[in-house]
Amino acid sequence: ALAALAVTMVLGGLLAGAFAWPGATGWPLARLTDLHAMWGLQGWVGLLVIAIAFQVVPMFMVTPPYPALLTGCYTTAMFLLLTASSLSSGLQGPARLFHEACTVLLGAGYGVFGACTLYLLARRTRPTADPTTLYWRTAMASVLAALVVWLWPAESNARPLLLGVLLVAGVAQSAIHGMLYKIVPFLTWYHLREEAPSPGHKLPGINKIIPESRAKWQFWAHAAALLLLVAACLRPDALARPAAALMCVACLWLWYNLATAARLYWRLRPASGSPLSVTAPT
Repeated sequence: ALAALAVTMVLGGLLAGAFAWPGATGWPLARLTDLHAMWGLQGWVGLLVIAIAFQVVPMFMVTPPYPALLTGCYTTAMFLLLTASSLSSGLQGPARLFHEACTVLLGAGYGVFGACTLYLLARRTRPTADPTTLYWRTAMASVLAALVVWLWPAESNARPLLLGVLLVAGVAQSAIHGMLYKIVPFLTWYHLREEAPSPGHKLPGINKIIPESRAKWQFWAHAAALLLLVAACLRPDALARPAAALMCVACLWLWYNLATAARLYWRLRPASGSPLSVTAPT
C-alpha cells in the first residue's frame, strides 16, 4: 500500500508538472490521469483496506479468519497485477488483450475480497451488527457495486463519476468511519485505565464511550448520503447539492461523536499535580 501511495504521488507530481508547463512536457494527460486515479484508488486505498481487513475484521468484528489463500500473497499478487495493467495501458492491437486480462483479473481480485468479507461478516458470532460492522458491510457492498458498474456493457457519461463515488465515499470513507468507532473508544478507555489513580478505579465500558445508538444514527445518515450521491451521478442538476449537504451533515455528526469521546476523556482523567511554585530569591 505504501508503494502504491508513492506511485500515486509521483503520478500526481507528473500531472502537476504537465498542467504547469502544458507545452513543455508532451505527456499524455488522459493516460496519466487514469493511472493516477487507478493507483490512488485501487492501489493505495484498495490494498490498504485489504491489508487492514485481514487483521481487524476477525479481531474487532468477531468473524472467522480469512482463508489462507487470501492472507498469503494476495496483496502482492494484486500489486503485481496493478503494475502490469499500468505498464500495458498504452498497448494497442492484439497486445491490448494482455492489458485487458490484467485489468479483469484485478477487478476479479477485489470482487473475491469483497464477497469473502461479506460472507465472513454474515457469519460473525455476535447477532447484532454494531456501527463498525454496518460500515464495513457498506464498504464491501460498494466494492461489488463498483465492479458491477465497471462491467456494465452500456456506455454512460455517469460511469466514471459513479465509480469515484462508490470507491471514495462508499469504500474508503465507510471503512475509515467504521474503524474510528473502534479505535477512538478503545484508545480513550486504554489511556483512562493507564492514568487511573488505582487499579480498581471504575471506568466506563468501551461501548459506552460513544453510545452505540448515536453511532448507528450517524451511520444511517452516511448511508443515506451515499445513496443520494449515487443518484446524483445520474441527476447532478437536481441532487448534487442535497447529496453534498447530507454528506456534510453525516461527517459533522461523526466529528461530534468522536468529540464526545474526547470530552469524556478530559472529564474523567485524573487531575494533574499542582504546578510547582517558584519563589524568586531575595
